[in-house]
Amino acid sequence: MKLGPALRASSILLFLATCASASIWLVRRSLPYNAEGRYFDETSGVVMHEQTLTVAGAAAVSLAVFAIICWLIAKRT
Repeated sequence: MKLGPALRASSILLFLATCASASIWLVRRSLPYNAEGRYFDETSGVVMHEQTLTVAGAAAVSLAVFAIICWLIAKRT
């Protein structure tokens, strides 16, 4: 059974998820948060929390690591 194509496809999907998480991190890190760590978007009525930066950044890094691991394993098989 060959796992190469499946691992390549999963690494591409993981890379796309990495890009999505990194873009969330990039957009939200420049928002003007108040002293409580919140930003209120008046146009959509949504409150965004500064803790999202940590989660999105950690998700981007971990997804990137998994994508690289899948890609390297796929190259070996």
